[in-house]
Amino acid sequence: MLVEKFEAIPPAPADPIIGISDRFRADPRKEKVNLTVGNYLGADGCIPLQQTVREAESRLLHRGTVHSYLPIEGYGPYCRLLEELAFGSKSEVLTTNRVSTIQALGGTGALYVGGLFAKTALGIRHASVPNLTWGNHRALFRLGGLTVSDYSYYDKAKSCLSFERMLEDMRALPQPSLVLLQVC
Repeated sequence: MLVEKFEAIPPAPADPIIGISDRFRADPRKEKVNLTVGNYLGADGCIPLQQTVREAESRLLHRGTVHSYLPIEGYGPYCRLLEELAFGSKSEVLTTNRVSTIQALGGTGALYVGGLFAKTALGIRHASVPNLTWGNHRALFRLGGLTVSDYSYYDKAKSCLSFERMLEDMRALPQPSLVLLQVC
C-alpha cells in the first residue's frame, strides 16, 4: 500500500547540474575534473583527503581534543570571521549589529531549516538568492514559507563580480530579508 503511494509521486524536474555530472561520468577522457557538485572529485570519483586536512586531524588527535557538538549557532569565532570576510571588519552592517550568522553543515537541510527559523523566530518573510544558484535553493526557502527573489552578482561580459549591482539589488530588498551569500 505504501509503495504504491510513493510510486504515484511524479518525478521532480531534472536538475541541470546533476545532468552535467551524468555527462561527466559518460565522458571517456582521462584529463577531466568534476567540480559540478561543489566538491573536488578525484579521477576515481571520490573526494581525496587533502594533506592539510590530514595534518589538522593529526594535530587534534595529538592534542587530545574531543570531537564534540558545536553550539546550535555554530562556532562563534568562525562566524565572526566569515562576517568580516564578507562585509569588511569595519563595515557599517557589522558595526551597527545588523548581521546575524549561523554555521550549518550541508546545504539542503541548512537552507530549509534556516529559512523556516528566519520566518518563525525572526519574522523574516523574504529571502534573496544569487541569480545563478542551485536549482533547489528557491524551492527550499519557499517550502519554509518565504517569498524569494534573485539578486545579481556576476558580470558575464567581464567574468567578474558585479559588486555595485549586487549592492543595488540588496538595497532594494524588503526589510528584513534573508540573503543567501554563496561561494560555490
